[in-house]
Amino acid sequence: MQNTVSTMGRIEMEGKIMKRNIKKTINIFLLAIMLLANFTIIANAYAGQTVFTNQNTTADSKPTGARGANGTVMEVGYCAVHPTYVGQRTNPIFNFGTIMYIDAFDGVEGDLIPHPWGELGALNVQDIGDINYVKSKYWLDIYWGPSETMYDSAMEYGINHTVSYHSSEGAKR
Repeated sequence: MQNTVSTMGRIEMEGKIMKRNIKKTINIFLLAIMLLANFTIIANAYAGQTVFTNQNTTADSKPTGARGANGTVMEVGYCAVHPTYVGQRTNPIFNFGTIMYIDAFDGVEGDLIPHPWGELGALNVQDIGDINYVKSKYWLDIYWGPSETMYDSAMEYGINHTVSYHSSEGAKR
């Protein structure tokens, strides 16, 4: 009789342990599904976006009222990009109006482009430049401001800086 009771107790205990293990397994499974779902949402937020890393940047200064290749009067925060093909003076590698979101400056993640009027965290494609592709493929030439007041500052910025960025639209090639 005592043997039967201890066997019954052992079976009951094993059943409780098994239920607890099943609950743990289900909780772990549900947690894994939630984590995967969150990762998928985050990944989809950047789906189709390409990150362009360590691309050359230069600064440009033009007279007040100068227009970009698309006819827009240039403003600080606008930029030029290469044409789609070497030698072209039209058809930029990114569509006009594409926004470039700066992810890193000179290799430092989170740093923005330093400008005398404040940091630049996004640039708007409004011009075409470097038609012979002397700079990196996804180079950005930043409009620094009117040459009457910003020429020296643009020259000081120089040609030896790099940025990493992602864009609101992909490149054409």
